Amino acid sequence: MIKLIASLSVLSLAACSAEPAAPAVDDVEEPDAPSVERTDSRIEDEAPPMPPASLGLQPLSQVEIAVGNLGGELGCVFSREPTGEALFIATSVEQGTEPARGLFKTGSETIRVAHEGTGFAALSQGGSFTAEDTELVIVRLAAEPLVAEPPVAPEAPLYRARLSIDHLGDMATEQGFWRCGP
Repeated sequence: MIKLIASLSVLSLAACSAEPAAPAVDDVEEPDAPSVERTDSRIEDEAPPMPPASLGLQPLSQVEIAVGNLGGELGCVFSREPTGEALFIATSVEQGTEPARGLFKTGSETIRVAHEGTGFAALSQGGSFTAEDTELVIVRLAAEPLVAEPPVAPEAPLYRARLSIDHLGDMATEQGFWRCGP
């Protein structure tokens, strides 16, 4: 989990750098960049698509994650891109009896939520997270993880996923990636 958070903080710091912007992705050739391919085309959830994002989900900074004091030994991150910044992070104790805790940011508000299940096994499957006037749902869209070449983090498999939020009556949906591990 620390490796995952450290990777995300490097991306966050790079985004805040005062240096000139890097060339557009189309202008850069990266032969070693991992490519992601689907290994399983089955979709587990056939629910109709949610309305487009209206909450303005924001990436979490290292400071916000630290202040969120989620605890836990293992965690999961939802991001728009396979190695992108965390829009949602949740942690749990592997064999815990307490619900996993999660954190997301909309606008300038950072919101903590609790998972419906207990332990890391339940957290890694996704599911529902709630707080007063808020429900966040992570749905893994395939039974099998995606395969990245070269492998990015074998101990933290990557799944296509959908994040849906209902916060104070405003709804948002993001398509992205769910990665869980140390």
